Amino acid sequence: MRINFFFLMIISLFFMLSGCGGGDPQGGGSVDAPAEGTLTIGLSSSSITDTSATTTTDTFCCLTVVVKDANDIPLRDVNISIAFPFAVPDSSGMVQLLDGNAKKNSPMSVTTDENGAYYLNFQYKRGGGASFKGDFLVTSGSLSATTTFEVKTEEASTTP
Repeated sequence: MRINFFFLMIISLFFMLSGCGGGDPQGGGSVDAPAEGTLTIGLSSSSITDTSATTTTDTFCCLTVVVKDANDIPLRDVNISIAFPFAVPDSSGMVQLLDGNAKKNSPMSVTTDENGAYYLNFQYKRGGGASFKGDFLVTSGSLSATTTFEVKTEEASTTP
């Protein structure tokens, strides 16, 4: 009788532990993306040109990051890290990463939603001679993806 009880306890523990975790369509805790999965950014690159004399701050909506498993199923609650070289959490920088309305340091750590996605908004400066170019680097586990974001100033043509 004790052996049966012990055996049932071990099997019960096994089933409870197998239900823990995340990174699967049913959810759970936060985990890194599986090595055989995919991590994509929904924008290959973006370039903004502004010839105005005054500096303006705009908000870019939405840089979409999606994590899927090897069967192309979106994974929820997956840890991702998002970095941009000129991002700081205050208005002195050229870029401010936003998590909701909160400005975050770069890199910032977030998790995917129930659709395996994270939607990054960020503020950036343009005009007034502002020029910069950098790559967003998104990583999770051994997976990574990049996209380029550039702001440039071109002087208006003065040819007659």
